[in-house]
Parts: sequence; structure tokens; C-alpha cells
Amino acid sequence: MLVCQSGIRATDAQRRLAAAGMAYLHVLDGGVPRFARAGGPARCALERQVRLADSAC
Repeated sequence: MLVCQSGIRATDAQRRLAAAGMAYLHVLDGGVPRFARAGGPARCALERQVRLADSAC
């Protein structure tokens, strides 16, 4: 799962990583603001973001 504020950088990262062989990546539609409106945290500490990404592997 790739996340950024608007989805633009995450989409670019998805494209680049797919070109490197990582095909099963998803961009959080609507970015952080949409996630926050749906009840998720509006911000996460970098350490938490890394742990969340790591625990998904």
C-alpha cells in the first residue's frame, strides 16, 4: 500500500516500483485526507508508518 497526501507521488512510486518488478502495489485512493475522513488517523509518526508498511509484508 502506497500513501501520500494527494496520491500523485504514491502513483508515481507505484509506476516506478512496478517497472522494477513489484507488481502488487496499491495506492490509497484519495490520499491521507480521504483516509482521515473515513476514520483513519490524519497523521502517523514516521516510525509508525514504517512499522505499518513492514507488518504488511
